[in-house]
Amino acid sequence: MQQLKRAKTAELIAGGISNPSDDVYNRLSKKELALHCQRRTRGIEATVTRIEDLLTTFTGPQDSDTLGVVLLDIDCIWDIQKRNNPSIQDVGALTLYTKTSTLTKGGIELPTYLCARGSTSLESFHKHLNFFILGKFIFLCIKKKEY
Repeated sequence: MQQLKRAKTAELIAGGISNPSDDVYNRLSKKELALHCQRRTRGIEATVTRIEDLLTTFTGPQDSDTLGVVLLDIDCIWDIQKRNNPSIQDVGALTLYTKTSTLTKGGIELPTYLCARGSTSLESFHKHLNFFILGKFIFLCIKKKEY
């Protein structure tokens, strides 16, 4: 990231911006970050904590209809989905990135990476699979409730 920041700073200076230090992070595109930086997941505990905080923020009275019947039992769904959290984390010994080449930006040579996590065909398959699984989980949660 530091190397990319230096390269972007040099590129902005060459483009006529005299003091780009405050603006460098804002000028980095998602594509540049994905191409030149290796990312890692936060870990099981941090991911669970963040998701639970998000669910706590967005759950409440709005989850029920006017008669108080719960529309979507997100707690039940999360209890089931939480078990899959370890399978979406990066494995320490597994290398997810392959250095494909280098690219010169602002006079600095930057490595370019290809991430195994983001192959489009596999990503598309998992997206479709997730829709089917979610329906199955909702059914299981409704079945567990006795109305």
